[in-house]
Amino acid sequence: MLDVLGGVKAKIDRLVEAMLWAAVAAAAATAGGLFLVVALFIWLAARYDPLTACLVLGLLFVAVAAGASIGFLLVRRRPAPTPVPAARLDPTPTGAIATDLLAGLVAEASERGRETADAIRSTAGEVADALQDTLERRPLTALGIVVGIGFVFGAKWRRS
Repeated sequence: MLDVLGGVKAKIDRLVEAMLWAAVAAAAATAGGLFLVVALFIWLAARYDPLTACLVLGLLFVAVAAGASIGFLLVRRRPAPTPVPAARLDPTPTGAIATDLLAGLVAEASERGRETADAIRSTAGEVADALQDTLERRPLTALGIVVGIGFVFGAKWRRS
């Protein structure tokens, strides 16, 4: 029984360590991307003017957001995969208690994960519907907001 629990603890430790490394990689990639966007803005502002640089970057981000929204809507419409039944780890009587305990913990964790995923999907769906509704009703207003944010960012950057 202790062997089973020790193996589970080792797997959890590896998972936590992998998640930490993934978080560091995501943070570094985000910082690198921000530096590249700032460098692109500086280059565009020097080559043309800050307003043009803001407009170009604003339109670039709107295009990326539109592509991501389309991808989100396509993934959201895809049917969910059917769950695969879990196999028993150890059918012997000595490991049955630990197996049942572990199976119960895994089932509870997967149920909570499913509930959380459903809540996130529901909220994301509502946000996507509201965003799509706003873009359909007032596309020029949405574009104006993006351009305004780009202009404020450019003006602030120019003064710094």
